[in-house]
Amino acid sequence: DIIIESGVARGGSVLMMASLLELMGNGGKVIGIDIDIRAHNRDAIEKHPMSKNVILIEGGSSDAGTVARVRAEIREGASVMVILDSDHSRDHVLSECRAYGPIVTPGCYLVVADTIVAHLPKDSKARSRSRTLEVGNDPAAAALAYMNENPDFEVDAVLDGKLILSSSPAGYLRRKVG
Repeated sequence: DIIIESGVARGGSVLMMASLLELMGNGGKVIGIDIDIRAHNRDAIEKHPMSKNVILIEGGSSDAGTVARVRAEIREGASVMVILDSDHSRDHVLSECRAYGPIVTPGCYLVVADTIVAHLPKDSKARSRSRTLEVGNDPAAAALAYMNENPDFEVDAVLDGKLILSSSPAGYLRRKVG
């Protein structure tokens, strides 16, 4: 019913997921969160036919006020999954896991994006960004730390095994049922 994504960027994945929810016909919504939704990106998203299924929230993804605004958009009894695809540093992703993990419905997913960073050779990592993610300061380290402190989540080994080529190996964390 609800897909929450931190990291809107240009809005392509938010609109794609909104399209899928539209096809499902259940009135689902995508909540896109970003610390800076640029005016031209917001405008393009809001002009898209699927914008009726999108809620944009600007703010720090794990800030208490932002999390409260997200929670206010979730109707009682809704199925909720979360995709974390913003700042990929370990501490930030871990704070997002702690903020949004409790919102994930049992049987649904907390997707920690771009865990592949932990598996890339040092010389292949992007250097043009404001910082370089190194092993231990990456989304995979955050996912592991979160699962170690929260036994309600586990890597979905079946799904992970099917995704032979993935940017998020061991990043599909399923909330256990019961």
